[in-house]
Amino acid sequence: MKCSLVILGASAVHGWSTYQPSRQIPLRRPFSSLSMSTNVEFAKYEGLGNDFILIDDRDKEEPSLTSDQSAKLCDRNFGIGGDGVIFALKAPSDDYSFKFRIYNSDGSEPEMCGNGIRCYAQFLKDLLSSFTQFI
Repeated sequence: MKCSLVILGASAVHGWSTYQPSRQIPLRRPFSSLSMSTNVEFAKYEGLGNDFILIDDRDKEEPSLTSDQSAKLCDRNFGIGGDGVIFALKAPSDDYSFKFRIYNSDGSEPEMCGNGIRCYAQFLKDLLSSFTQFI
């Protein structure tokens, strides 16, 4: 099966606060190695030299891609290319607004990634109408 990926407005984060406006980039290359039959909407952000694929899964408790699929997306020759995939997930309780899961480009799962969190924060800010909703 083939999977076409659609960029949801890629934007870049440089340093702590510089922001480039979003732009739409169609991606027409099939990713048959993912063995998926649905489209995956994503955004790609850059933070201090590291680039990440961000996926909005706030309606799910688990990521929509496995660690192996995420590693294939991070491949710079045959995938989108990136240092990791970050998923915005549904909060575990009402005490929190969101949770996240990160897969490195090799499919491993780190506890934290500083530049990834920087991109994640900008991604959530871009998704929400007001930054104050999750402070």
